[in-house]
Amino acid sequence: MAVPEVLRPLRIDHWHKNGFVLLGVVAALKTTPAPWDVERVWHIVLSLASACLMSSANYGINEILDAPFDRCSFSPFCALSRRSRSRHRSDHFSC
Repeated sequence: MAVPEVLRPLRIDHWHKNGFVLLGVVAALKTTPAPWDVERVWHIVLSLASACLMSSANYGINEILDAPFDRCSFSPFCALSRRSRSRHRSDHFSC
């Protein structure tokens, strides 16, 4: 599945790495004698979704804060900003 260009800075294609969060959740749940039910599974799904959204937010914030320093290196925001800057050559950053 191709990620749309505007969402690439959020690195949705890296969400599979957040599956490791589930190892800690499952290990913690093994220590409690409570039975598995729908509510518990729902909380696990929410924790995984939260980890994915937080990592995307972190990637996005990092791209925004690093954009001035990464103008001449590859980054998704840099690629997007190069296209918009190609119309405005008065920019003091040059790649």
